[in-house]
Amino acid sequence: MKHLLFLLPLLAFGHSNGSAADTDAFEYRRRVETKITEEGLGTIELDREIFSRTRNEFSDLRLFQEKGGAEVAVPFVIERIPDLRPGSSPVKIATEVLSFEQFENGDIEIRIRLRKGGSAAALIEVKTPIRNFEKNVSVSAVDENGVVNKIVTEKLIFDYDSFLDFRNTAIPLPANECREFVVRVSQATDRQRSTVKQLTRTISPDSGTTVQESESIETRQFRIDELSFYTAKTQAEATHSIRSERFELVDVDEDPKQKQTRILLKGDRVPVDSLILQTGDRNFKRRIELQIPVDRDEDRWRTIHTATIHRYDLGEVKDEKLTLSFSEQRSDFFRLLIHNRDSPRIAIQEIVGVGEIYELRFIADPIAHYALLFGGGGLVNLPDYDVAAIEAATSGKIKRLALELAAVETNPAFKLSEAKSRGLNQRWILWMAIAIVVSGLVWVLLKTAKQIDVNTD
Repeated sequence: MKHLLFLLPLLAFGHSNGSAADTDAFEYRRRVETKITEEGLGTIELDREIFSRTRNEFSDLRLFQEKGGAEVAVPFVIERIPDLRPGSSPVKIATEVLSFEQFENGDIEIRIRLRKGGSAAALIEVKTPIRNFEKNVSVSAVDENGVVNKIVTEKLIFDYDSFLDFRNTAIPLPANECREFVVRVSQATDRQRSTVKQLTRTISPDSGTTVQESESIETRQFRIDELSFYTAKTQAEATHSIRSERFELVDVDEDPKQKQTRILLKGDRVPVDSLILQTGDRNFKRRIELQIPVDRDEDRWRTIHTATIHRYDLGEVKDEKLTLSFSEQRSDFFRLLIHNRDSPRIAIQEIVGVGEIYELRFIADPIAHYALLFGGGGLVNLPDYDVAAIEAATSGKIKRLALELAAVETNPAFKLSEAKSRGLNQRWILWMAIAIVVSGLVWVLLKTAKQIDVNTD
């Protein structure tokens, strides 16, 4: 086997992954225009110009730094831009009192309507000047059809001011979408019993001080200054920033045989996870398919999502769903198939893609100049950088430097033939090396067999 050792360097070269690519492997470049005045975490937001010219994993994208008259690759990471949505306090909802009714047992019932189009009610606050009380409150919700359903049964509200500063007049509500409520307070008219002791002195030699005790019963109305309705409190939420991109409608045609409307969209490889359709038509419901090309071949398509869109506009009945939500996709083109069956087609006027925003992060040096190189179609693998410092800067309190890029330029160092043939050459060398190794093994086996025959003779 020692005869085959000379082939190992050839095999190693044929298996080179090309991750440490030179500048001539990329067709486009964009200079970092922003002047860097201090060290920090440099961030570059990726845009449509970059997405449309790069692969899904960004394997054909590098950041270079000018150093000593040469350009040196700089470690970087690409992540979604974080967005911390702050929580919100409960918001008071405008209301109007529809009716008030008092019952013989002392209960009162108040019917209240919330303003239209607002958020759902999550809490009721009973505002009253009364002290020292206990009351049971029930709440019923009235749906759009006028059906009344009890959602809170005898919730205790109280005030123990005579003993300690302890008061609770809030009534939490279960999740609901109702805009009308009936609030019933049990025994809103109560009786307060109080004992009064009087000291009297009778004027006589034998008389002393006498104590007389009497009771008084006072009828008290449970006055309500206001029934306040509030929205739910929301917690702070960590999510990612999103952007909207208007997609060009390249072609719209009808297929009478399949009873479909076909819409071709130019995606420009912008990452999206939802599409918003805009149309002036109403009172329809359609099944719709979202497709992308197979291996970027526009003659073959595969369905990645199926959904139903609709819009109803009939008097007070107004409802619509014109958004398709799916796992994130990057594609040169998208195709929509709208299944009309025998119904008239709906006219789609515009389609907007929505997706998360990506940014490139690196440790920025104030004395260096940077350029982003990308595209070219060559077989370039993902780099394997040491990004520990970048991750530490991202999670720490290192200043973020938002950097702007110049317009896209053609990379003068780009070698088209070399970039496109680099992967092919590597594969050819690898297969040639394998063929030589196999031939060598066959030769060694034949030689060994002949040696065995000679020894046997």
